[in-house]
Amino acid sequence: MARSASMTVKPEAAYDLSRFDGRALVRGAKDFDVERETTAKKEKRAVRIPFFGIFSYIVVIVLAVTALMYYIQLTEITDTTVHLKNEIAQLQSDNETLRAASDKKYDCETISKIATEQYGMVQIDKTQVTYVDLSAEDSSEVLLLAKENKSSLGLAAGFRELWEYFR
Repeated sequence: MARSASMTVKPEAAYDLSRFDGRALVRGAKDFDVERETTAKKEKRAVRIPFFGIFSYIVVIVLAVTALMYYIQLTEITDTTVHLKNEIAQLQSDNETLRAASDKKYDCETISKIATEQYGMVQIDKTQVTYVDLSAEDSSEVLLLAKENKSSLGLAAGFRELWEYFR
């Protein structure tokens, strides 16, 4: 293969990759120091603090902490609710047990048994029962005493008669 005179190959061209990635070829220490100084100046200028970005992060953090706190409160309230519902169920069960014991204590058979055994109650006979017929009209009788004064027949006697009538 013959080389043409118009095409000269430079040995550093083999290492020149700047054509592929858009960077300039560094050709010496002087150019490299100049580029480093300009980059440092650009970095000094670019050290602006983005207020909106920091504010956005702070807002997101505050919202996350608030949501976490509300979740913790919700968990505590739910736990308290479950505990109270269990306590209500236990108290209702105790109430039913006490109600059954109270009903048993005030049952007619129990009262009759206690009255006969402890207090000496005796059952009544058929001869002790008296039936009263209330199907007739109401009536009342006023019994006058044999030795009644005629002077007391006034107003006091009228009140006594009314009293006996309504009694």
